[in-house]
Amino acid sequence: MFWLIILFSLALNMLYYFVSQKLKIKIFSRYFAGFILYSTLTFILIIYFKLDYILINFFSFFTIYILFFISLFLSISLKYIKSPTYIIFKILSKKNTKKNIIKKLQKQKVLEIRIKDLQKQNILEVKNNKMKLKQNLGIIINLIFYIKKFLKLRSEG
Repeated sequence: MFWLIILFSLALNMLYYFVSQKLKIKIFSRYFAGFILYSTLTFILIIYFKLDYILINFFSFFTIYILFFISLFLSISLKYIKSPTYIIFKILSKKNTKKNIIKKLQKQKVLEIRIKDLQKQNILEVKNNKMKLKQNLGIIINLIFYIKKFLKLRSEG
């Protein structure tokens, strides 16, 4: 019975994920708002059709459902932009110089694409050729760095 809950929550998440990919929804706020609407309709249908195996274990279903959402969402950015690190690794596998790596990154416009994406998501503000985080994000990012330092966490890549 528990496997059915896992498979059902995965199937529902994959359905939303693939539909959002077909609709080319790549901005988090739109993706998240759509997911909330989709989830609300899904839960109403679960109640309407009285799917007892889900309603009995609703907390487990909801937890797994949210975890699948997070997992699938994190893979969205990989679908439409390769990170500078990925491109550098690809270039390094061909034994290039630092100048060649920079030239290829500029040619592929990786940084420009990423900056535009951050602007669309209202994370980054560009004025007079100067970039800065939106006001509230500076506080959040500083908090994340503080927690990271306090817990002695490292990130690579």
